[in-house]
Formats: sequence, C-alpha cells, structure tokens
Amino acid sequence: MEKKWEKKTERTDRAAREPAPLPAKEEKKISRVLTGEPVFTEISEEFTLPEYEPEIRRILRVSARVLPSGRYIGAGKAEFAGAVLYSLLYQGEEGKTADLPLSSEYHFTAPLADAEKDLRVFAETEAENTVCRPTGPRKVSFRTRLKSRIEQWDEEAFPSVESASGSPELLTVPAVSCRLTRGTTGEFEIAGEIGLGGAVPLGCDGTLAVLSAVPGTDTVTVKGELWARITAEREGRLLTLSKRFPFEETAELPGVTPAWSCRASARCWSCRADGEEGADTAYLTAVCEVEIECAENVVSPVVTDAYLVAAPSDTVKQNRNFSPCLFCRSFHVSVSGKKAPEDGVSPDAAVFTGGEVALSAPEVRAAEMVFSGTVNVSAACPPADGAGALASPLRIEIPFKASAPLLGGAAYTGAPLSGVWKASLSGVTLRPDGGGVSVEAEVDISARVTEERTLSVVSAVSPGAAGEEAPAAITVCYPRDGDTLWSVAKRFRVPVAALGAVNGLGESALERAAIPESLDGIASLVVVRPGSGR
Repeated sequence: MEKKWEKKTERTDRAAREPAPLPAKEEKKISRVLTGEPVFTEISEEFTLPEYEPEIRRILRVSARVLPSGRYIGAGKAEFAGAVLYSLLYQGEEGKTADLPLSSEYHFTAPLADAEKDLRVFAETEAENTVCRPTGPRKVSFRTRLKSRIEQWDEEAFPSVESASGSPELLTVPAVSCRLTRGTTGEFEIAGEIGLGGAVPLGCDGTLAVLSAVPGTDTVTVKGELWARITAEREGRLLTLSKRFPFEETAELPGVTPAWSCRASARCWSCRADGEEGADTAYLTAVCEVEIECAENVVSPVVTDAYLVAAPSDTVKQNRNFSPCLFCRSFHVSVSGKKAPEDGVSPDAAVFTGGEVALSAPEVRAAEMVFSGTVNVSAACPPADGAGALASPLRIEIPFKASAPLLGGAAYTGAPLSGVWKASLSGVTLRPDGGGVSVEAEVDISARVTEERTLSVVSAVSPGAAGEEAPAAITVCYPRDGDTLWSVAKRFRVPVAALGAVNGLGESALERAAIPESLDGIASLVVVRPGSGR
C-alpha cells in the first residue's frame, strides 16, 4: 500500500478508531511525555557544479537548514522524510566568489511508545554536524549528521483510588504536573526591499527572532523579526548586506488561556532576493513558520495512603511520575566578544559567513533557570594584499550565560530536570577593533524544562485478611516516636476527623495529620471505635 506523507499532521485513519470515553468533568488531564533516545541519521551526497560556476579554490561557508518533514504514523512506528538545504559559499579562480544552494533528502523512523493509543508525535530535527569536502575542480561532497529529538505525548487523568467496599479514609497530597499543547502559525511570507549600494548579490539567507509569544483565549500572538542577509560582492570584495523586517502572526491553539506559558521555535524555510542587474535595491521574499508550545501546571490531590474504618484493609500502591513545568518560554539575550588580530588578514573588512550556538543543560539557581553556552561565529577576512586573492576564514568563540525567572509559583525540589532547550543566532554584527574583530551577537533561547518527581500513590483499597483482632471499643493511646495523627487513626481504624474531635484537636492538627508535628504537646489520645456507644 502506498504511503501518504502529510506535513505536520497525524494520519487521518487514527480517527477511525473507536474513541475513548470522554473524561468526567471533574477529571484534570495532564500530559505524559514519552521521550526516547535521540535518533541520529547520516546522509551523504556528492554534487557536480555547473560549468558556468567557478572552480573551487577555498570554501568560506557551509550551512545546512533542515526543512520540516512529512510524517507517516502506522504499523507501530513513526516515519519521517524531508530535505536538508545547503548553502555553499566558496571562492574560485582569480578570487571569484559563488554562493550555491544544494539539497539532499533524509529519512528516519522511530518506534511508537504505545501503538494502541492516539499519541501526538513530534520530531525536532537539526543538522548537528556538516562536513564539506571538494572532490574535484567542480565536485563537492557533503556528509551531514542529523539529530532528531522525538517526543510522543499522551494525556491521562490524575490517578484515582478504587475501593472494594465502604468509604475509606484517604490521605491526600497535592500533586503538580503539566499539560501541554502545540500549534503553528502555518507558513507565512515576509517581503520587502533591501538596498544593494552598487554591490552584486551572490546569495541570500534569513533568520527569525521571536521577541514575544503572548497567549490569549485559544490563541497565541507571536511578534518578532526576520534578519535577512545578502552575501554580495563589490569591487572584488565580499560584504554582507542586512536588514530587519518585523512580523506579527497569530496561531490558533484551542484550550489555551492567558494563564498558560509559551515558547516558540521560529524558522525561515527559504529566503531569496530578486533584482535586475545593476539595480540599487533587491526585492526580498522569505517563507517562514513559527511552532508554538504552551504549558500549564495542573494541581490535583492524589492519595498516598488509605485504610478502611472498623475493618482490616489492604492497599495497592504504585509509583507514578509527575512532571511540573518549571520553565516554558522563549527569550532573547545579547552577547559580545573579540578576536585578536591575525597575521596576513585584514580584519577591518571581515564578513559574517555563518554561526551556531552550543547550549548546555540548564540549571536552577534560586528562582531562575540558568543557561550556559558558546556562540561560534564564522567570518571571512580578505588578505592584507588586496582584492583578487583568496579570503581567510576566521572563527570566533564567545562563551555566555543567561538566566530567566521560573514560572510563577514553580518550586524546584531538586529532582532531575528534563524537557527540550535550544538556542539559535538571530543577529551578528562584526566591527574592527584594535586590529582585531569585535562581535555582537543576538541569541534566541527556547526551552521547556520540567522536573521529574515520583510519588507512591494508592490505586486500590480492599478488606484485609479475616480474623485479625479488632482494637478495643474505647482505649487510651500513648503516641510512640514517629507517630502522627494519621498513623494513630490508621492503627485503631477510626476516622481521623473523629479522633481529632474526641480529643479536642483543632483544624491545624487535622491539616497536618500526616506529620509528627500534628501530635505536638499531646501525651495521650482517647480512641473511640465506631459503634461503641460513646
């Protein structure tokens, strides 16, 4: 059967399955994120350049942009297929420069965590490493390692307790876990003019920066800007012409309210500049898209202990994972650095050719999420002896640290962190500085960080073994070390509220029934069994 590939959609035959019953109105749904190991894909291809392009003498820049993948879900697995677009900037004979677009296809699969459930499946694929090597005067080979983070989401209700008989006493604690949703603005176009100043354009590229992602009722409004760059040549020297174009787009995300938190991942899928030869301006068009993920923390009581009143009982417990969201947002940070002068190059004419950001795992410090990383900027520096000779590549590394507040009300307990975090360059400015090059870079960070907490919760309570001796109808209990109001009530199988009432304990003791402080200052307790006549 022929496979049908759909861009960023689930297979429609999933809807043909018998739907699950609707949850009761009082049920609170939370998201369960099932994330396996990253999927790595190696692709390689050799290209032959057209005869009208110069022969390759020196490669100045290689960049890879991963286009969104089509997706097929079925037969217990998710399959993805898409394309990687390369931009090859090189110099040929007599210093001639060319900027060529090339592309390769990719394909990978990932098993479904549960083939019987309607999971939401997402893949965030990026080019982790690209190696370009000339194999002839007009031949070049590319080898790229793609890293795909696969996330599969399921929705479930907070765990509940089944009781075989009676109304058991339940010890509850508030559990916090996040609910997630995801959407997209869809593809949109940004267009405008950019001045050439007499330069000849060689190629065009663009990067999106998200300045804000504001949730509304069933919508999220994203504001940002496109940083458009034209690699051009003037009088035999390379230069970068850039301009920023603002944008505002709205995505439909049913169920979202202004109380949710949002992060955005913006990408420019294509960018081109058209103009007549010798024109002073070029007309730029870019196709872009913003993916948005929103999170809210849901609080609901879960049962950590239970017993039957006036009868022995058994409980069934299980460990359950809860993932409160500590951080879900996108933010912008500026970093700067400097490269010392190098012999034989002219840093006053350095041209930006590309860059990337390496981001470490985040850390929680006080009430902030802290991100550390390194900005790697590539530039081309013309030789000091003038035009016509080959430019030299220049690489600049800038370490940085950035922080932003945790979600309102989020409290970190020290449990392991998980989620997704990434960073990208949205702007770079190069300036000559004391014989070297100073760099000012703008970095966009997008992250959703959750804390993986585990609780032992009760799933069922039932009558225990028959013949167990029943406690006396009325007795006096002298609390032991470590006892709590709850443990005493459980030992004598009486309701906690009744035990508190008989002994004149206030609401504060009942609210703290599961901690030793609930019996502070109490030397003895009168225990009255139900039906004793008192």
